Amino acid sequence: MKKKSLKAVGTVLAVCLCATACGSTASTTTEDNTVNSETKEVSTEQASVVQSQETAEVPQDAKEASVDNFTVTYLDDGTVMLSDYTGDGEVIQVPGEVNGKTVTVIGENTFINHTELETVELPDSIVEIKKQAFMNCYNLQHVKLGNSLLTIGESVFSFTNLQELNLPDSLQEMGITAFSGNNYKSVIIPSSLSEINISSFSGSKIESLNVPSNIKTIKKGAFKGSDNLKEVTMEDGVEVIGE
Repeated sequence: MKKKSLKAVGTVLAVCLCATACGSTASTTTEDNTVNSETKEVSTEQASVVQSQETAEVPQDAKEASVDNFTVTYLDDGTVMLSDYTGDGEVIQVPGEVNGKTVTVIGENTFINHTELETVELPDSIVEIKKQAFMNCYNLQHVKLGNSLLTIGESVFSFTNLQELNLPDSLQEMGITAFSGNNYKSVIIPSSLSEINISSFSGSKIESLNVPSNIKTIKKGAFKGSDNLKEVTMEDGVEVIGE
């Protein structure tokens, strides 16, 4: 492992920090894959718990249904996608099952502009969060990510208020500006990820960073506007920085 100060990295991070790129995004998580602002916890007493309704009548050939403030889309693999949230809860537990079907996807723009949201807990069954799902949720401070999450789409957590970021070890793909414009001060990059996408962590409050050996590519503007970044530890493995 090679430990370098930001000054020592020089041109390496200058490309990432100063390249022109997309808007800002960011997120935060504790060691149990939790993006946490303070000590706010999800409890069944205070949460707006979105529960599956086993008795909801849905035609056998239906492709979509409305259940518990969500549009439910039945996917070809037998699982379901949740989208178009219409509730107004500050604290939400997203269900892992609806009408006997496993929930695997959070759809595009599902919670966009829901500024009342402060805490969200996602089930371990979620494998994909599509683009802009939580974009502009300005008061969202705490997000628990599931342990099976493979893909986080473009700008999913852009312009939220996440304070810490600890991504699950299952994560394989992260869209551009996925976590830009947030207040987290640290991020743990999982060993399952091979690329840091364009402006993924731009505009964050990151103070230190470890880039593990599994990261092969750091695209332009990945840390642009992260002015508090003072120390970088970069392990052998990075092959491409910027474009």
